Amino acid sequence: MGNSQQAGWCKKPASSMKTRAAWEVVRSTAWTVVLLTSSAVTGATGINRVSAHLGHSAVMTCPNKTNVTMVTWKISPKTGGQCVLAYLIGSNKTEKTNCSGRINWRSRPDWDHALEIQQVGMADEGNYTCEVVNADGNFHGLHHLTVQGINRVSAHLGHSAVMTCPNKTNITMVTWKISPKTGGQCVLAYLIGSNKSEKTNCSDRINWRSRPDWDHALEIQQVGMADEGNYTCEVVNADGNFHGLHHLTVQATHTHLPPSWYSAVSPRMALYCDDHGNPVCEAETEKPAAEISWVPQSSSTPRADSHSNGTVTVLSRFAAHSSDGKNPTCIVSHTTLNEAKSIDCSSPHRYLILCIAIVLSFLIIITFAAVIYYLKLHGYRFCRKTKPPDIVPTYSLQDDTVEVEPYTTYVQKENAIYNSVSDLTLRQNLPQGQSPAT
Repeated sequence: MGNSQQAGWCKKPASSMKTRAAWEVVRSTAWTVVLLTSSAVTGATGINRVSAHLGHSAVMTCPNKTNVTMVTWKISPKTGGQCVLAYLIGSNKTEKTNCSGRINWRSRPDWDHALEIQQVGMADEGNYTCEVVNADGNFHGLHHLTVQGINRVSAHLGHSAVMTCPNKTNITMVTWKISPKTGGQCVLAYLIGSNKSEKTNCSDRINWRSRPDWDHALEIQQVGMADEGNYTCEVVNADGNFHGLHHLTVQATHTHLPPSWYSAVSPRMALYCDDHGNPVCEAETEKPAAEISWVPQSSSTPRADSHSNGTVTVLSRFAAHSSDGKNPTCIVSHTTLNEAKSIDCSSPHRYLILCIAIVLSFLIIITFAAVIYYLKLHGYRFCRKTKPPDIVPTYSLQDDTVEVEPYTTYVQKENAIYNSVSDLTLRQNLPQGQSPAT
């Protein structure tokens, strides 16, 4: 029998091409498992930051999905209420709630779900969420719109703030339009030709910095929280009307300390799960308080707590309208902090088992692939064991005779010796002169 068949293994010449192919399979399989493991264990929801120039148009798109049954745009601007724009595919019906006429579909919503904002203004800044629904579930696209072309001005509480107008020549009129977050609009105007100044619904703390005929800057003395808002300077000359836009933010400070002792507080955002498995979003910033919104939308009301150091902590607990809230996203909006994070507060044991299963599957695949690669590299293949044929022994009479002959010779010698001893003994025992009988 052959030794290779006894052992069950056969060796064949190794092929470098097959070895290289096996290694490529192992490497691609390992990389695929790593990618699948990463996507299963982690998961990130990002926010698209969109910027648009003041007075221009802005376009935002939805997730690219097929067989969509409904599209909903949820708009949460920094000022004003929420706007909702929805389209039902089956009934070809559009719904629009609390939205400006400048906000609408870019084209026909039955084949283009993008949103377009015409003549973007400061009030349009905020968060825009597109939700598309199909048989696979609900998918969200998050956008944060920032309007460019505005000067952001910050002033400490109780200090002064100064804002300037566009630098133009041959000006005939200057007008400041002030729209604070609280209270009515204030208008401050100056007519160059008549040297006449007009002031409507403005506080005495708001006035020209100097003589308006040669300095058109605006000054606010002893800035208060009510002064926060948008400030627009419009200058007119023969070439047209020109606007300078400002947004004022008031920062709270320690009023009992000198200005050199003021310390800025770094804004922070925290997203975690409470003891009951509910997502909680927390943001700490300087005044004014940050705005917190959720995707999907939450029915809870944020709670704001002011601190002695001039900061405000806003806490919002996620409460979903429906079951579609397994992985909510918290969006924080503030002049010093714009951030979005997602969290999954489902049972940690389920995800622990999932992670363990993924890791074990990964190790099994790698081990199996390594064994295959080793066998390919060394050129071994497994052979089926074959049972050796049965050999029937043959016997001959000659063999028996050869084996019996020594014993026969031995017995004959023993008998001869025995007979000799018996004859000698008998002669000794007989009377003298008598011979044994034969």
